[in-house]
Amino acid sequence: MPQRLALVTGASSGVGRAVARELARRGWKVILTARRAAETEAAARAIGPAAIALPADVSDPADVERLAQAVLQTGLPDAILNCAGAGRWLRLEDTPPAEIQSMLGAPLLADALVCRAFLPGMRARNSGVLIHVNSPAAHAAWPHAAAYTAARAGLYGLHKALRQDLAGSGITSCHATFGRISSDYFAANPGVAERMPGIARTIRTL
Repeated sequence: MPQRLALVTGASSGVGRAVARELARRGWKVILTARRAAETEAAARAIGPAAIALPADVSDPADVERLAQAVLQTGLPDAILNCAGAGRWLRLEDTPPAEIQSMLGAPLLADALVCRAFLPGMRARNSGVLIHVNSPAAHAAWPHAAAYTAARAGLYGLHKALRQDLAGSGITSCHATFGRISSDYFAANPGVAERMPGIARTIRTL
């Protein structure tokens, strides 16, 4: 059986890096991509020969086109795991415009651009899996997270639309929602942990 190929976005740290490592452990060939080139390359080296680093800003259409061409030199992915995402939890009036754009850029725009780049090939092959890693904010808004919530709700909407468009195609769209995950996200976004909804304390940290 040919070795399966996965493309993992947001793979320089956190969930993306952990997912890439686990897929490689299970025998997949894994392409890691993220904006931070040095960290992405270090993650691939740590995983070993099954991993390839292709740094890119997946919220940038031109960068995604370049990434897709490079990925296809290795092969058409069997699975795309969209783990890229960022953003502090702030009230809308306290969120700088550039940060609003950044939060909409990853995950929402990044996910849409990456899936779009590979869907024609997956349709021709009649197979593929698209996984969208999301937040509970996609389902229930909480205070002080307006732009973050909008981006996450949009990502859930993208998944639901893809489920309709891909019916009968052999391609599956999957939506993965986790609670709090122990990662460097909280260190990179100071103040977020203090704004966690109270219900989060009843859910085990992953």
